[in-house]
Amino acid sequence: MSTTTARPIQAQLASKRAAGCLLSFAALLGQAQAQEAHAQSGVGASQKAFPQEAGPVRTSSAPSGLAAPGPLINLVGQQTRLLGEGRLRFLGLTVYQARLWSAPTAELGRLFEQPLALELTYRTGLQGSTITSTSRDEIERLGLSMKPGQLESWESQMRSIFPNVVSGDRILGIHLPGRGALFFLNDQPIGQVNDPAFSEAFFNIWLHPETRVASLRKKLLSGLQP
Repeated sequence: MSTTTARPIQAQLASKRAAGCLLSFAALLGQAQAQEAHAQSGVGASQKAFPQEAGPVRTSSAPSGLAAPGPLINLVGQQTRLLGEGRLRFLGLTVYQARLWSAPTAELGRLFEQPLALELTYRTGLQGSTITSTSRDEIERLGLSMKPGQLESWESQMRSIFPNVVSGDRILGIHLPGRGALFFLNDQPIGQVNDPAFSEAFFNIWLHPETRVASLRKKLLSGLQP
């Protein structure tokens, strides 16, 4: 194989390895900081760039014709609304569309006191193991696991829940106050973690004030009362 032929192949492999590390719906947090560092360093996108959040976002209740996810309605009834939504991009391609649903009376400072749901519609494939490991890493970075052995237990449960996903798949996570988190793939149940502390920690990957992607958080929470 000639050097000229090998270089494009090597570049493609490097890009795939980078995507495999970054395209988790927990690891995709950090875009704002990474973009700034990328601009300053001039490092190639396939090496260090994080996905970019982009696109229009609805900030009020769900428009006519856009119903809440079926599992959420089954659990908490019709009284839910779309708080906000946004797209996450990587190298110019949409990774997923994110939507956050909650009760009409949800307030920013009391977000986890009522049921809420985060729905991700994927436009690219991801390994379940990547989703698990990067979710764990982000929970640890935010300091959301406090008890000895707690993080390892959560990681084990996530590993048994999160599947590989392909373009078009929808993962829905539902937070139930005082109970824990339920997860669905294309409206079919795939598992649950009966631990309220885990549920808050997991959804805080996106909603915590110190999340790596503050701009996506702002979009998802834009319909909340201050």
